Amino acid sequence: MWWIFIPIVIIGGTAITYFWDDIVNKFISWLNSRGLKVSSVRRAIAIFDKINVSMQRMVRITLKLELKNNYRPQTVETLYYSIDEIDDPDVINELMRRNTVTYTVKL
Repeated sequence: MWWIFIPIVIIGGTAITYFWDDIVNKFISWLNSRGLKVSSVRRAIAIFDKINVSMQRMVRITLKLELKNNYRPQTVETLYYSIDEIDDPDVINELMRRNTVTYTVKL
């Protein structure tokens, strides 16, 4: 009976990886478009805000970079996901407890 859970874990793990990979790819493409390398980044931040849009639970994700030569965080992009599209249970649990969650993203 335990073998039933193996595909579920694999599918769930793949979805989580895709979600975070999408965020990391946004950071990398922003850096590349400005001729910068990952080594020029002090910190990459993803700020998750739970919002309600037309009776739908949405998550706004603001991606910011702190560069080593500039102390002001620069907004890279703002993404919108339905809360159902986020398969990372840690993110969802934190959003349910608090309306805003900030994560440092490893590039």
